[in-house]
Amino acid sequence: MITVDELRKMGGRIAYTPVGLIRIEPNKYQLYHFYSPDAPPILEENVHTHPQSFKSTVIKGGIRNHIYRVDDVMEETDYCVRCVKFRVPPALQQSSTKTAKVVRKNVSYEKCVTFDTYEGNNYDLHYTTMHEVEILEPKTATILDCRPHIGAYPDVFFVMGKDVSYTKEQLHNRKTEKECWEIVADVLA
Repeated sequence: MITVDELRKMGGRIAYTPVGLIRIEPNKYQLYHFYSPDAPPILEENVHTHPQSFKSTVIKGGIRNHIYRVDDVMEETDYCVRCVKFRVPPALQQSSTKTAKVVRKNVSYEKCVTFDTYEGNNYDLHYTTMHEVEILEPKTATILDCRPHIGAYPDVFFVMGKDVSYTKEQLHNRKTEKECWEIVADVLA
């Protein structure tokens, strides 16, 4: 298994994300995710897509994926799909306080498939797949090998309650870099 020292040597950004994980991005094609009770999610709903297709390998612990079907409906519902721009320049992130833009107003969503993945195993997800991750063991780590994307990266989409609203300030890192490294070390211990 990888060590904290090896991760630090890779460089890259480390951050706490609103979906409840510590993320290390050593390059544009690899992401390390560390799940811990010390990094709880900020988002109440967490059904989402990704900006790239990827293969995820569990390097410690276990996760459960729930795959969802999301449909537009004619009648009024409590749910919508919001778009979060991917890789917005930092200057724009800091100056804007807008919430994620609603791109589909009335939707229903339904769990279609659930599967578990444990240490040493992997799975593939397409960037258009709506999914939600459930942690099966309190300290879990994964590595995502992302597929190169042709052209502009797609946006990331979340299914959310219509009355749910988050500002960018709420979604910014809630942990310092030092705290993030401490959580990574604890997960890998």
